[in-house]
Amino acid sequence: MFSNEKYFEYKISIQEEHKNNIILYQQIRHALVHVGGVIDAHFLSSVAKGGVHTKYKAGDKIALGKEDWTKIKASFLAIASAIIDIGPN
Repeated sequence: MFSNEKYFEYKISIQEEHKNNIILYQQIRHALVHVGGVIDAHFLSSVAKGGVHTKYKAGDKIALGKEDWTKIKASFLAIASAIIDIGPN
């Protein structure tokens, strides 16, 4: 279980896999929106700082498949559920 620091007076605990997916897919979103879906140094630095391993290398074009969308859905539902379940501390 991953337990983050406090955000907005909530302490959220989610599985490490979901935490890693959220970091990875948030950075993928950033790359899609801001650099045309090409992996850059910012992406690689951000995922490494979060302790996440990725198959992507600098210059790669992001390609999302069905498995990615399944992971995105599961991980974002997990964090949303954790927020709903705990309420303020």
